Amino acid sequence: MANFSFENYFCDLTYRERTSELRQTGALFCNASHDKVMCWPPTPGGQNASLSCPVFNSSALRAYRACENTGNWAKWTDYTECLKTYTAPTIPGEPTHQSVSYIWLCGCILSLIFLVIMLFIFCYFKSLQCTRINIHKNLAVSFILKYICMIIQLSPTLSSQNPADEYYEGGDVAPIAKANDTSEHVLVFCRLLTVLLEYFTMANIFWMFVEGLFLTTRIAVAVFSNESNFKLYLLIGWGSPLLFINVWVVLMAIYDPNPCWEDYHAVPYIWLIRVPMIAAILVNSLFLINIIRILVTKLRASNTVETAQMRKSMKAVVVLFPLLGLTYLIFIWDDGGAVSGSIYHVVNAVLQSGQGVFVAVIYCFMNAEVRMAIQRRIAKSRYKFGSASRRRTHTNGSCVMATSSEVVLAVTFRKNVQGSTSIDQLSQEMKPFTECVER
Repeated sequence: MANFSFENYFCDLTYRERTSELRQTGALFCNASHDKVMCWPPTPGGQNASLSCPVFNSSALRAYRACENTGNWAKWTDYTECLKTYTAPTIPGEPTHQSVSYIWLCGCILSLIFLVIMLFIFCYFKSLQCTRINIHKNLAVSFILKYICMIIQLSPTLSSQNPADEYYEGGDVAPIAKANDTSEHVLVFCRLLTVLLEYFTMANIFWMFVEGLFLTTRIAVAVFSNESNFKLYLLIGWGSPLLFINVWVVLMAIYDPNPCWEDYHAVPYIWLIRVPMIAAILVNSLFLINIIRILVTKLRASNTVETAQMRKSMKAVVVLFPLLGLTYLIFIWDDGGAVSGSIYHVVNAVLQSGQGVFVAVIYCFMNAEVRMAIQRRIAKSRYKFGSASRRRTHTNGSCVMATSSEVVLAVTFRKNVQGSTSIDQLSQEMKPFTECVER
């Protein structure tokens, strides 16, 4: 078990039939083996095996590995032809790279703080428990876990004096991926971190899809039972990404030689993750179009001025666009230009890392239900504190009259309850989006 690895395990599975055929001949042969770059087929002793260069090399050249007469693979694999045509990726300049990294870090930390507060409020107040809030809580959890992984991943980059040194170290032939610590547990950790980051990113987008689906069923369809559908929402939000991630991990473990998978964005298997994410965002865009259509129709039927109608519709678009994850569509394809590429990375870092702040503000801090729940809690605490103070000052059957501030607080609270309106109520037709109807 000391030499066990998932790469060799899947390599053996790939060539199981050929291994059985060679065993039947009784001759010595080298077993199927993974050399951390490619999976080599079982080969008779004394022969050389050859394979096309790895997926990161677009040439038609080949790599070679010798099987000795003893049935053991040679310790060295000949990748000379592959390395001759290998071109190292362009490493971003140090100042821009550092600045973008700091933007990501600050945005992630700020979003993390806002989201933790949001999650605490949603869990603390029992009056806020409903299907919509449960969906918001799961979305917040996906954001929190995603930002934690990003902060951990950013730490080595920020602690390095020269970020470029962390990527590649050169030789006479070609630069190769650099790792400060190549021990097994470190490699497992950095790969696990990459997998978790991709999973939580995908889950985050799928929970945004659930937000759009729930809003559509409440506003446009309104025929489904929200309580009975929550298990389906859980399956979509957490289960679906797990399916795609598992397939991607298996393929990466077999075919990607990079110790920490730093180049996984350039490997074609990334589309196993990206395509479902893009599909979910595109469907959300259809949800958005349909919701705006319904809003415009309802507003036209009312007596509001046309300018006010358009203003309310634009508010809905501005709010729903980032909440449903549609900003991801803008930043899927990187701009390779020098100046425009730098602007792209900065804007992307600001919007993506700060998305958690936006979600927390819209879904929680500007929500009238949340504000009223907090106000009720504060009023209740003040009332209890005032009652305790009055009990302490009660003597000889006399009691202290309510203070003027307590009377004003009670009257103000009553007016707030009776006359409150939802701040995040973009229009009268957006009530299903902002209010809990089931308890």
